[in-house]
Amino acid sequence: EGREGAGSGTCATLDAEECVTRRVAELTEGINREARFHRGLHVAMRDALREYACANASAATPPPARRSQFQGVQVETLFDHQRARVDLLHGLAQAEECRALVDRAAPRLRRATVAGATLQDEDIGRRADQATVDYDWSDEVDPVARLARRAYAFADSALGPRRGAPLPRGGQEGFSVIRYRPGGDEYRPHCDSDCEGGLAKDGGRVATMVIYCEVPAAGGATTFDNAALTVVPESAGDATFFSYIGDDGEWDDGLTLHSGCPIKEGEKWIATLWMRQGVSDEAPWSSFDPAGNPAY
Repeated sequence: EGREGAGSGTCATLDAEECVTRRVAELTEGINREARFHRGLHVAMRDALREYACANASAATPPPARRSQFQGVQVETLFDHQRARVDLLHGLAQAEECRALVDRAAPRLRRATVAGATLQDEDIGRRADQATVDYDWSDEVDPVARLARRAYAFADSALGPRRGAPLPRGGQEGFSVIRYRPGGDEYRPHCDSDCEGGLAKDGGRVATMVIYCEVPAAGGATTFDNAALTVVPESAGDATFFSYIGDDGEWDDGLTLHSGCPIKEGEKWIATLWMRQGVSDEAPWSSFDPAGNPAY
C-alpha cells in the first residue's frame, strides 16, 4: 500500500529506503534548480543596474550617512553595515605622493593579471595596465611610504580593535598601481577577498584602499552593486576605503562586491592597497591567496 501511494509511481518497484532516497534526490534537484534560477536573476538584475550606473553621465556619489575628520582629511561614510563599510576620503594623498607612485609604476606597466598568477595569465575580468610599487615602512622621507602609513592608520581607525585593528605592517602587499584608458578598460564585478561570508582567515584580505591619482574626464566610477552604491571620483588625491569584516570576525557575504566602470574620456590612475590580517615578515601576503588559503 505504501509503495502504490508513493506519488509519481516511480517507487512501485522499490523498497522504502530506495523510494525515500529517490524522492529526496528529486526534491533536492528541484530546490537547487530554483536556487540557480534566482541566483541567475539576481546577477542579471545586478549587471543591469551596473550597466545603467556606468552609462549614466549624471551619476554622482550619494550624500553620506555621516561625516568626520581624520588627520585633517574629510571622511564621508557612504555605507555602514555589520560586516561592510564604504568611506570616501577627500584629499588623502598629496600630489607628491601620487606623482612618486605613478613615476615608479609607469615604466613597468603590464596588462593586469590574475592574483598570484604570472604575467602570461591575463585577468579577463580586468582590462587595464598595472605595476606593483613596494616601499619601506621605516623610510621617513619616501612619499610612498608616508602615504602607506597614513592609509593604514585610517584603516586601523575605521576597523577598530573588534575588527582586527591594528593591522600588521610587516608582510603586507605593496601598492598596485593601475592605469585605465578609453577603449574598453574596466574591472568587472568582483570581491577582493571572499564573497561567501564565513570566518575570516589569517592571511586573508579584510579591507581595501583605492587612491585616485588621476581621475578621468568621464566614466571610471566605482560601483558597489549589491549595496546600490556608486562612488564617482572627483579629485586626484581622493580615496575610497572599504572593509569587509565584522566585529564577529566574519567576512562580508557580497555587499562589497564592486567594479570599475569603463573609461569614456581621459585616463584613470589608481593606487590600491589590499590590507590583510595575520601576515608578517615571516608569513607574508604571498603565502596566501586573497581569502587566506595557503598559496601553492
